[in-house]
Amino acid sequence: MTVPGISVISPSYGPQARTSAAEAVLPKLHGIIGPFVAAPTASAPPEPDPRALMGEGGGRVEGYIEQRTDLLAVPNAVAALSGDYERQFNQIKRSGDYSREGQQRQLAATFDALGAGLTSQAQRLARDCGVVLKAWPILRDPGKMWLLGAGTPADVVALVGVVAQAPVRVGLGLLQQLTPVDPAERGDQLRRENVAATLWGRRAEWQADPRLGEEVVAAFRRAQRHDRTPEFYAGYYAAARVDGMAQAWLAAANALLLHGVLDPAERAPLATAFARPADPVAVVMGALPAPEAVDVLAGYGLRPADVTGPVGAARSSEAVGPIRLPESGTTQL
Repeated sequence: MTVPGISVISPSYGPQARTSAAEAVLPKLHGIIGPFVAAPTASAPPEPDPRALMGEGGGRVEGYIEQRTDLLAVPNAVAALSGDYERQFNQIKRSGDYSREGQQRQLAATFDALGAGLTSQAQRLARDCGVVLKAWPILRDPGKMWLLGAGTPADVVALVGVVAQAPVRVGLGLLQQLTPVDPAERGDQLRRENVAATLWGRRAEWQADPRLGEEVVAAFRRAQRHDRTPEFYAGYYAAARVDGMAQAWLAAANALLLHGVLDPAERAPLATAFARPADPVAVVMGALPAPEAVDVLAGYGLRPADVTGPVGAARSSEAVGPIRLPESGTTQL
């Protein structure tokens, strides 16, 4: 950094114009070293970032929850119900108009009314949860199912037959060629998924060769990263959100029916469960199914080429286990 008031002059021992020595030597230097300077080329597009897709999927679900349901208002509704019945219970206990037996009957009747109020809230909660899950279902995982229906082109069916009988490396090469480098390029997804599903169905064969298995898993994951969409991750996000909200509401309802009032300490988990998560990516990653042991090649003491860290340790959920949901025109492996 230059100190104010102090002039800094870069040393120069030559004239301002290029000297005759420079004119003579510089071309020679460039001729000697130039061949080793790589020509500028366009860099390859980055691979799809699953975390970005996870965040986008979670954001879409949150927007739907805010606009189409009353789920965000549930904690306040439970708190209001608790406050209403807390006043009723206190009034009964403080009243001198009842005998001990009469007071017990009044308390029991009030608990019955509280149960009816909770049942009404539960019905509204179930309706909204069902709406969310219907709008954001868990989709099939690309590459784990054959997409062979009545309208499948004959050449795709023939390709599956070739990959099923040819050496595994033939299918591996096809999968690598069918997976575009550019995330924005869709490529031939029908052929790609059928080739991937056929390779996955032959895993008993490539399991016998650790190096081949590593290459197949790396290619399979790359294809999955390319074909998974925000909607794929949104299905898991929605399921996790609904699960968390349902569990928190049940815990609050249990406390209300046991004590007649919801303690402030019990309201905090309820509010947290229904509030928008600060890290939607963490929600998705926690909801994705666990990978198969063969997927991380832990049995070989190896890891796929696209994974770092200790063998057998938890990995990024870029490639997860299959989603076994039936679809029309598909055959489950």
